[in-house]
Amino acid sequence: MATITLDPNYGYVLLAAASSFILNTWHSANTGKYRKAAKIPYPAAYAPSSRTDEDAHKFNCAQRAHANFIENQPTMLGALLLAGLKFPITSAILGVGWTVSRYLYMVG
Repeated sequence: MATITLDPNYGYVLLAAASSFILNTWHSANTGKYRKAAKIPYPAAYAPSSRTDEDAHKFNCAQRAHANFIENQPTMLGALLLAGLKFPITSAILGVGWTVSRYLYMVG
């Protein structure tokens, strides 16, 4: 039977992973704010192409940023958690860097 011994610094990797879930919640709230401002009813994923106003554009951007985030989060988490077994500090720093860059993408 194989035994995996975790470095005491692996907790930082878990914190970096948790930061991505917090950002996902923030993305959801951000998208909801823009959906409400644009008056886009559920279940529409995006504003129709006939809408060319700024509110619709902002909602579409927020929705796409959130969709892009959730498309990439599982791959990042898998890589983070696996790499963290051997390189916990480096992985944690890169994980937080990924989350910060995704936040900047969201607000940009």
